[in-house]
Amino acid sequence: MIELRTLGATQLRPQGAPDRGLYLQPKRLAVLAYLATARPRGMHRRDGLLVVFWPEESEQRARNALSQTLHAIRRNVGHDVLLSGGHEFIGINPAGLACDAVEFEEHLERGELEEALRLYRGEFLRGLLIGEGTGFDRWQESEAWRLQRRAWKAAAALADAAEADGNTVAALHWLEQAVELLPTDEALLRRLLVLTDSMGD
Repeated sequence: MIELRTLGATQLRPQGAPDRGLYLQPKRLAVLAYLATARPRGMHRRDGLLVVFWPEESEQRARNALSQTLHAIRRNVGHDVLLSGGHEFIGINPAGLACDAVEFEEHLERGELEEALRLYRGEFLRGLLIGEGTGFDRWQESEAWRLQRRAWKAAAALADAAEADGNTVAALHWLEQAVELLPTDEALLRRLLVLTDSMGD
């Protein structure tokens, strides 16, 4: 099983082997991350990938570039990471690749907020640049903001639950995390200041 970390610094490595990284060129890593996390999850049309990653190329050149990219992913990461659906569809084999962003959202859907926030280490695909003004750049920015807001809502909900239970220490912890995720939320910041003051700090 290969582990793809996309929340915070982007990393690709065999699961359980933290010191052994796998290398892919940035654009190939971006294609892999897109296949793993783009919604709706599952198989993706090759034509759609061409529009996202090679919008300025002719169709033939773009298809050749995509084929080379998929070949490099299989060669460098593993043949069992990708699935093909005929000639026009490509996707991730969930038995071959685990992705933290996918697991983060699965935990949220099950109401496992603390488990989800343990996976949220920072901005989605932070620092992954492919050097072109492509659809990937816009998609990455949109997804980063969406996932950050989901993490912020989870932290705020945990703070609410802790306050309702009278657990001030836990409420303070989750409020601090929520404010760190969204510093512009003035209501949460006020709550954090009031709670901190009530504890004599």
